[in-house]
Amino acid sequence: MPEIFTFTKEILKKYIDAIIRDTSDFEYNNWKEENFLLDLPDKWEFSIALFDGGSITGFSINSRKSDVFYMHFFYILKKYRKSKAGEGLLNACENKAAENKLQIVRLKCNKNNFAALNFYLKNGYAINKTDLHDSNLYLLEKKLNQ
Repeated sequence: MPEIFTFTKEILKKYIDAIIRDTSDFEYNNWKEENFLLDLPDKWEFSIALFDGGSITGFSINSRKSDVFYMHFFYILKKYRKSKAGEGLLNACENKAAENKLQIVRLKCNKNNFAALNFYLKNGYAINKTDLHDSNLYLLEKKLNQ
């Protein structure tokens, strides 16, 4: 069973090479090391990493945008997909939002990333609108019950 940790800047730096390597051929990713390490409000308190046997299995880079918990990059490493790790990570993100009294979780998802889109819809997220800056993205959100 994967363990959940706060994804601090120090932990991210330790695993950045593996993360860059695993995400480099992900067609919806344009993040480089500087994107991962960028400081955002509450990022290092809100971001979450999953580990299994000392190996990173997934992560979610999160921050606070006004009164919203914002998921910038949600990712399960390839060899851990279809293991329910995604549901565990998503629940951990929602719990972190609730702990911080944030009632909305929001993210962007590429319209053509059907697996991710279906995952979020299946887990209670709704398409809010098309991103105004990039018509290939949906803005999704979920209101948490508190």
